[in-house]
Amino acid sequence: MQERRQPRCRRSFSAPSRLICLIDEALDPSANPSPAEWSRKGATCSETLNRNAVALVAAYRIMAPIFGFAADCRPSGDRLSLSIASHPKLLNRWASMAGRLRREFSTPTGAVLAQTVTLADRQPIGVVQINHGMAEHSARYDRFADALADAGFHVYAHDHRGHGGTKAADAVPGRFATKDGVEKVLADIDAVHDQIAAEHPGLPLIVFGHSMGGIVALNSVLRRSDHLAGAAIWNANFSPGLLGRAGQAMLAWERFRLGSDVPSRMLPKLTFQDWAKKIPNCRTSADWLSRDPAEVDKYVADPLCGWDASVSLWQDVFQMVFAGADDRSFATVRRDLPINLVGGGADPSTVNGKAVEELAARMRKMGFSNLVSKIWPQTRHESLNDLNRDEITADFIGWAKRVAAERSARQPA
Repeated sequence: MQERRQPRCRRSFSAPSRLICLIDEALDPSANPSPAEWSRKGATCSETLNRNAVALVAAYRIMAPIFGFAADCRPSGDRLSLSIASHPKLLNRWASMAGRLRREFSTPTGAVLAQTVTLADRQPIGVVQINHGMAEHSARYDRFADALADAGFHVYAHDHRGHGGTKAADAVPGRFATKDGVEKVLADIDAVHDQIAAEHPGLPLIVFGHSMGGIVALNSVLRRSDHLAGAAIWNANFSPGLLGRAGQAMLAWERFRLGSDVPSRMLPKLTFQDWAKKIPNCRTSADWLSRDPAEVDKYVADPLCGWDASVSLWQDVFQMVFAGADDRSFATVRRDLPINLVGGGADPSTVNGKAVEELAARMRKMGFSNLVSKIWPQTRHESLNDLNRDEITADFIGWAKRVAAERSARQPA
C-alpha cells in the first residue's frame, strides 16, 4: 500500500487579510487525478480573490486532502492572486467565491478563449462584456473591470482569436482565422453572451469595445441586439472613405504576393506609424495611445502588445469597418438600444474624434433615440489608460448604471 503524503503549506501574514499559502502536494496521488492531469484537461486557472480570500484559502486547505489540487496564493494590491490546478467540476463553485477568475472557454468555432471574469463586489446589477483592441489583450482591462465590479457589475473579457492566450487551430497569433475570420470572431462573442446569460440569468448585459474591439462590438450588435441592454463603442473609426478602399486594395495585393498569414508591410505605415508621427515630441512609437508615460511604457514592454497584424487580420477588420459604415447594416438593430460613443480629442486614429462624431450623427439620423456621444478633450487613443481615465471611467459607470436600471425595470418580475 502506498504511503499517503501530507501536503506542505507555508503561511505568512504581512497585513490584514493577507495569506500566502502554497500547497504543492496532494494526498494519495494514486487515488486522485493529479493536478497535472487536470491541467491537461484545461482546468488550470488563476483567480484574484476579494477580502474573503483568507476563508477561501482555508477552505482549499481543508478540501485538499479530499480532492487533491495545487495552489499558489500571493498578495496583489488589496486582493490575493491565487493560481490553482483543480478538478473542472470544482472550479465553478470556487469561482463563485472569488473576485476574479482567469479560465479557458471553448466556443463552437473551435476556439479556446482565454477569458477573465471579474465578479461584482456587491449585489450585481448587470454584466459588462469587454472587447479589446488590435495587438493587445484583455488583461489590460483589469483596472477598468475592478472599477465596474466595485459599482456592481460582473465583467467578462476574453482575448480575441489571434491575440493573447486564446488558442484555435486555424488562428495563429496575429490573425482571426485561416478563412471566415469575421464570422468566427463574432460567433465567439455570441457564445460568450450565451454563456453570460446561462451563468447570470436575468442580469442586463452591456457590450463594450475599444478600437478594434469597438469595431467588433458594433458588428456584433448589427447581427444580434435584442438580448442587449446597451452597447458602448469607443475610439473606433467607421469613416474609411477612399483611403479605406485604397487600404483594401493594398491588402489584396499583399495577399497575392506574400500570402495572408504574414504581417502586412503597408498597413502599419498607414496606421500606427503614421499616428505616432502626429504626436508632438514623441518619446516612443506608442505615445499616440496615452499621455501617461507609465501606461505607454507598460504597453511597449508587454510581449503580447504592439505586434504587426497579418494581412488577413487587417482584411477582416476592414470588412467590419465597411459593414459599420453602411447604414443598411443597421436595419435589424432596434432603435431604442442605448448607445455610448466615446472618442479622444487628440486621438489620431479617429481624426481627433471626428470619426466618432460622424458615427453618432449617422446613427441619430437613422433614428437611434437613446444615444450619448462624448469627445474627451486632449485625450489620446486609449481613454481608459490616459491621464483622465478616472473621470472617463466614472462617466461610463454612471451611464451603465442608468442603462441597467432601465432594462431591469422593463423585465417582468
